[in-house]
Amino acid sequence: MLFRSTIEQHLRNDASANDPRSWYARLVWRAKESGLAKYAKAMIWYQGESNQGAGYTEKFTKLYQAWKQDYPSLQKIYVVQIRPSDCGQADHAALREQQRSLPQRFPDTEVIAAAGLPAHDGCHYGNEGYTALGKQLYYQIGRAHV
Repeated sequence: MLFRSTIEQHLRNDASANDPRSWYARLVWRAKESGLAKYAKAMIWYQGESNQGAGYTEKFTKLYQAWKQDYPSLQKIYVVQIRPSDCGQADHAALREQQRSLPQRFPDTEVIAAAGLPAHDGCHYGNEGYTALGKQLYYQIGRAHV
């Protein structure tokens, strides 16, 4: 089963910040319970195929601001830019452009393109593609946060 999410599903619910039904709240709870929330230096954001371009930057801004509050040591956010595909919504070009331009608004954000990864099925990657992405992220993050 393939699962796609919208950016809205990942946003913090400011009216009920500890709502256990919230994906955001569960992640923050886990990070705090483990003692890692105050030490997290990097965040990886890989989402988008279920969104169109309209309003994405504003929603990412809300997510970014929440991360900065809940992860006080956060230094870098790595955004994986989705590749062109027929998966999800029709306006991926506008969304990719918004993802590409995020570092102009958020200097501590770096965009990593997923367009050249292998084993793409038209929507998602096979193990070979996700392994390649993992290695790419490992080298980027390792270089910056060693």
